[in-house]
Amino acid sequence: MGAQRIEENMLLHCYREHVADLSVITENDVYVGFSGVMGGMVLSLTGWIAYLWAEFGNVSWEMLWSVRELAFGSVGLGVPLMLVGVIAGLMGVRDLGRVAHAGSIMCLAGLAVFGFAYPTQWNVVGATDYSALGMTIYGLGLGLVVFRLGGAVSCRLYD
Repeated sequence: MGAQRIEENMLLHCYREHVADLSVITENDVYVGFSGVMGGMVLSLTGWIAYLWAEFGNVSWEMLWSVRELAFGSVGLGVPLMLVGVIAGLMGVRDLGRVAHAGSIMCLAGLAVFGFAYPTQWNVVGATDYSALGMTIYGLGLGLVVFRLGGAVSCRLYD
């Protein structure tokens, strides 16, 4: 890929044609953003397939909770990764912003609460329930990432 001329690179050509010119960001930012988007999609798709396998496949009762945890964790990581990839592709890795970093850390913290509490202390009656805490932290973090995504889109629209 290093010997290719920039005009012949399909990803950069599509970026210039459909998103914006490369005046604000570097080629590496385009690659990092594309990798984040594709990585987030792959993680989300993997989680969805694992969930379908757990629900409709031949999964033992002991393994059901582990497969569900893997599925929810994969999707929980994939969605913010995909959004941060879009932000990196629009604004550049250097300009992700504190809001995107804080939102990503909050999403990871919410997933950590989920990993700690699921299945015995997640959405249960009569025991300590951490689902509200985990979902609140994750939701607020995802909201911050989406807020930064809106800022990135609006900044690129007015360039």
